[in-house]
Amino acid sequence: LGEPTRPGVWLAIGVGAAGVALIYWRAPSGATLGVSLCLLSGFLAAVAYMSLRGLARTDSPPTVVFVFSLVLLGGALPFMWPFVRDAADHGWQVWAAVAVAGSCGTGGQLLLTEAYRWGTAALVTIGGLSGVAVSMLLDLALFDQVPPLQAALGGALAMTAGVIAGLAGQRSAAARV
Repeated sequence: LGEPTRPGVWLAIGVGAAGVALIYWRAPSGATLGVSLCLLSGFLAAVAYMSLRGLARTDSPPTVVFVFSLVLLGGALPFMWPFVRDAADHGWQVWAAVAVAGSCGTGGQLLLTEAYRWGTAALVTIGGLSGVAVSMLLDLALFDQVPPLQAALGGALAMTAGVIAGLAGQRSAAARV
């Protein structure tokens, strides 16, 4: 993307990669497909983030979110069809949950698009690694699912990468002022 990258950002990338590797290291034998799909998801997310960065330079956030939503709808519709086909069987609570999830997703995508508009792609993407640790904390809080030690350490490293990236971003923003 031709953006300057500070040494602190490279450190955050290394710490985040170590955290992700630690999470997937020694995955249970039956988790090979899941790990492979997660890695594919990470690759596809990187492609989407690069596209998002380019679109954020030229288009407004609502336009970008609308286009991304249409593309994702096209990809997700085959998997959603059984749910949509049986729509009459779902109560209002299900549809309320879907509406809340959609609203939160739209708000998050608008904020992410603004972040890519004003921040460097590397910095914004690394900050997203903290989602790994947040997911683990939610699993623990909501489902009493305790991660293995190496996964917990990997989540802590991913969260640390987000903090390092945030500190590097503050330094670069202060240097521009």
